[in-house]
This record gives sequence, C-alpha cells and structure tokens, in this order.
Amino acid sequence: MDIKAIYSDLPQLETDRLILRKLKKEDVSDIYEYGSNDQVSQCTTWPTHQTLADSQPYWGKGLMTEAAKEVIRFGFQQMDLVRIQAKCLTKNIGSRRVMEKAGMTYEGTHQKGLKI
Repeated sequence: MDIKAIYSDLPQLETDRLILRKLKKEDVSDIYEYGSNDQVSQCTTWPTHQTLADSQPYWGKGLMTEAAKEVIRFGFQQMDLVRIQAKCLTKNIGSRRVMEKAGMTYEGTHQKGLKI
C-alpha cells in the first residue's frame, strides 16, 4: 500500500472499544480538557492549558494500549512497514508500559542525540 496515500486520506480504525479517526472541530473541547491536565502535559511538548476539566477517568483502562495495538497492526498489515518506533520521556512510565503491552521492545534511552 502507498504510504503517502494513507497519510493523505487516513482510514478510520476500530477496536472493540475505540474508533481511531482524524480529529474534527467538535473534538476541540475534549482536546482542551485533556491538555489542561498538569499530569498529562508534564510528558508532552505543549504547556498545560488552564481549565477545571480533568480527563483522568480514562486513565488505567487500557485504552491507549488498545489504540497502539490497532495502529501497529495497521502499520504492519496495511502499510507493509517493517519497523515502527516510538519514544517517550524517561519519567513517563505509563507510556513506556503502553508500548511494552502493545508488543514493542525497549531498545534503550536516547542520549546526546540529534534528530535530523
């Protein structure tokens, strides 16, 4: 399958509990709610948004592991990829566990590197 074609028109992926799709305008409030959580933004590239909303009720339910497994399955089976890489901050143990539960293998900690 042509990777450029997939990225230009991403398909909707579904698991038993999730629908993975492109973002829509109506997602703005949910994204804002998620990005407003100090515990979330400490492991992201964006600053914490200011709001009272909290998305923690979704934590610890395996949703990200389920999503990661489906995206990995799609990458290997539909895009014919031979390698999929992911990374997270060292302190982000939850994301590391998601990657491990999704079948990824820890290779090491990136140090003194440069992304080109």
